[in-house]
Amino acid sequence: MVNLSGCKFVTDNAVKVVVYSCKDLEHLNLTRLPKLTEEGLTAVANAGLHKLKYLNLYASTSISNEGFESLA
Repeated sequence: MVNLSGCKFVTDNAVKVVVYSCKDLEHLNLTRLPKLTEEGLTAVANAGLHKLKYLNLYASTSISNEGFESLA
């Protein structure tokens, strides 16, 4: 489990490091990250997190519809 909720200085690059380093990740909480954008969310989608069961993006105001679509 990785919980980055409310870490206002976490950037897309930090999210990339987490998702590409933790391939067995099952829970990822990215709520209230003002610097998270489509780039970070696309990294989550492309990282090959086959065991991921829970992804929380609540209050992710910097992500556009395209970013959310990358998860679909």
